[in-house]
Amino acid sequence: MIEQIWMKGFESHKDGTEIDFHPGVNIIVGDNNHGKSSIIRALDWIVNGRPLGDDFKNGDLTEVVLYLDDLEIGKYRDKKTTYSIGEEDLQATSGTPQEIIDIINMADINWQFQMDSSFLLSETAGFVSKKLNETVNLQVMDESIKYSKTKVNEHSKEIKNWEFNIEQTDEELASYKDLDAFLECVEDLEELDAIAEEVQEQYQSLSNAMDSYRSITKQIQEAPVYDTTLIDEIEELDNKVNEIEDEIIQLREKIFDIEKDETWIGEAETKLAALIIGEKKLMKGKCALCGK
Repeated sequence: MIEQIWMKGFESHKDGTEIDFHPGVNIIVGDNNHGKSSIIRALDWIVNGRPLGDDFKNGDLTEVVLYLDDLEIGKYRDKKTTYSIGEEDLQATSGTPQEIIDIINMADINWQFQMDSSFLLSETAGFVSKKLNETVNLQVMDESIKYSKTKVNEHSKEIKNWEFNIEQTDEELASYKDLDAFLECVEDLEELDAIAEEVQEQYQSLSNAMDSYRSITKQIQEAPVYDTTLIDEIEELDNKVNEIEDEIIQLREKIFDIEKDETWIGEAETKLAALIIGEKKLMKGKCALCGK
């Protein structure tokens, strides 16, 4: 809400005019040519950049300042035009800065001047409809609906593309319907491959054994022939050696038994000697029976 306007050097407000506004409808009353319409034109100048040129200037510097709640917006014109929002200065480039337009938020339909025709009564039905739409922002709704329809169409096309891609993917996946059975076959083949490796190792071992057997057989076939009588004599000597070894074992066992007996005899002799010594000690005096 615009709470106050300050004008200086603008048309009839040369030395400065300050007007306070109140919530609701404000009525400005005064004599002709005393600057009532200039207030509206000052608002139009700071918001819309109208009127153009310098005819409204009344002095070296023209300034119009609006006070909105806790914000101050100003427009100034000497040799060039500048704007301000609070303590921030803005340079005019091509019309009113968008920041000020957004803050004040007043469209063309909000303006009605003294010599203007009756509000919308002399306009065409199309123009009236357009202005009414702008008043309640129906064009925003129309644009939103149009934008929504555009997005819906875009998304519908995307959905169709995805559905087509899904169908293509399903057709490609159909060729892999036997994948599970194939994987089972692969597992079986891996087991068979492990068995084949074991068989190969066993075959290699047998092959090495056969090679050794052939080599030994060849060596036997190539070995010189000895007199069999010598072989028989050697076997007899070997048997006699075994018999002698058995006799030696038996002798060792008998020696072990004899040594055990000798140990027992030694222990018995020691005990017997001890008994004899004890007996002699007891028999130092004469026997009462025999007198010895």
